[in-house]
Parts: sequence; structure tokens; C-alpha cells
Amino acid sequence: MAKDIVSVEPEELVFKFELRRQIPVGLTMQNLTNKRVAFKVKTTNPKKYSVRPSHGFMDGKSVQEITVTMNSQREPPVSYQNCRDKFLIQSAVVGADVKSVTSELFDEAAKKNAVQQTKLRVQLVPPAQPPSPVPEETTPSVTFGADTKSDEEVVQTRTPVMAVASHTQPMQVSSQGFTLLNIILVALLAFLLGYFTKGHIPALDMMKQNITDIVMKHPVLRKMVSG
Repeated sequence: MAKDIVSVEPEELVFKFELRRQIPVGLTMQNLTNKRVAFKVKTTNPKKYSVRPSHGFMDGKSVQEITVTMNSQREPPVSYQNCRDKFLIQSAVVGADVKSVTSELFDEAAKKNAVQQTKLRVQLVPPAQPPSPVPEETTPSVTFGADTKSDEEVVQTRTPVMAVASHTQPMQVSSQGFTLLNIILVALLAFLLGYFTKGHIPALDMMKQNITDIVMKHPVLRKMVSG
């Protein structure tokens, strides 16, 4: 097998796979000789790939650009890691009288070990995965309805009640079991009865005496009477 007829870059065809899209990959082939060279590109899966140009001639020291395109695929490959597709580039030095590139041309050159065969493997790269969505953190909101009051409203509602409760003190009870209000009412009643009756009623006189005793025993009333 002949060597150093052409150089091929890259040494591996890398396809970034996408469904339902044609994926082209470029090849650069350079004639390393000063002679005319014929080339032909073959693949193990011709229905899956198209090559432009797939064959032709190269003048001495010339460069040939080749595009290998993976045709649109409807389904992803079974395995991205173990792709079995391969390419073979045949090249041979030919004379100026050769007008077409045929299989017989390379078969005859192979008999003379005058054919260079460059094998290329295929690597499939899976499509990039979209980033997983991150749920946004939400702060729970509290909605106050008609029957719900905020903390400030509750404080404002409770404040008057607490104020009233703080200023409302139980009336002092005398040692005789009467409140100050009871004593005042009884004294007022006795005064009115004495004013309207204009006389002496024993029961009323006794009531007045009892009230007087209670008043003198009560420190607040006693101070008021003495003043």
C-alpha cells in the first residue's frame, strides 16, 4: 500500500448530533506529491451521509476541501459512544491521460501497491441538555380579609379596653361591708326623707345614727366631713 500521497485532516469526523437537521463536517486533503492524484471517498453507510465532492483529481501540491454531511435523522442513535460508521479515502497517482475516477482505477493501482487508503472514524456528540429549571423562591403573603385584622389593628383595638380596665378600680369596701357608693346613696336618701317629713321618725333617726357611725369609721368620708 502506498504512503505519503495525500494528507487528510482531521483524522476523525466529529458530528454534533441534532434531530431533523443536516450536520456538515469539513475535510481538508492535501496532495503531498508533485504529480496528479485521483481520489475517492467511500463510507459504510451511504444512505446516512453525503460527500461533496466524493471523487476527483488533484494537481501536485494542491489542496482539496471536502464536505461530509450527515443527512437529517428522525431518531437519535442507539449509542453515541459506539458509532460504527466509517469512511475510507482512496488516493493514487495517475497520469494526465486518465479522464475519470472509477473503481477499476483503484483496483489496478492496488495490484501495484500504489493506492493509499486513509480510514476515518465517526464520533457522535450528543446535543447539549437544556439547564434544569430552578423553582423560584416565593415569599408567602398573608391577605387580611373582612374577618381578619392585622397585628396593628389588634393592638389598637385592645388598647382602649386595656386603658379603661387600668382606670377602672374596684370601689373600696368599708369595714362594715358597704361600698362608698352605697354609703353616699343611703346618706342622701336619709337626708331627703328627713327634709320632706319635717319630723322625728325613730327608725329614720336610727338610720341617720348608723350612717354617721359608718362615716366616722370610713377614713375618706371622715376626712371629707372634717374638712
